[in-house]
Parts: sequence; C-alpha cells; structure tokens
Amino acid sequence: MAAENLFSELYEKINEVLDNPYKRALVQDKYLASLGIRSINVKNYFLYYTIDEKQNIINFLRFLHQLRDRITILKGSIDEII
Repeated sequence: MAAENLFSELYEKINEVLDNPYKRALVQDKYLASLGIRSINVKNYFLYYTIDEKQNIINFLRFLHQLRDRITILKGSIDEII
C-alpha cells in the first residue's frame, strides 16, 4: 500500500513538472544549479530534473530519499546523469 501511494504521488509530481517545469527553483548548490538542476519533493524523496530547451524535453535524473546525502550523490554521478 505504501509503495502504491508513493508511486501515485510520484506520478502526480511528474505530471506537475511536465505541465510547468520552471515552477521549481534551481537547487541551492551553486555547482548543481549552474547545470540547471531542479528538484521537486515527493513524500520523503526528491526527484531531480533538468530542462533541455533546445530539444524541448525534461530529463529526470535521480530519485533520492531525503535522508541520503543528496548533493554528494548528485555531484558524484554528474557524468552519468548529465
């Protein structure tokens, strides 16, 4: 049941991003913000994404629990996700 609720909210948040990707601010970390990374909260998780204006697409990068060291994880996997 909890997984279904999480998936349902994730689906809602993805659609929210698709409807208005610029609604969420860039992340606070200066380096990640310079790469155009934004996030949206989904229960106890954060969904990270970028906007590719040239191709008119949204790239969903990572889905990380709030208790993880999210900034370090994102910075450590930049080559894989960007």
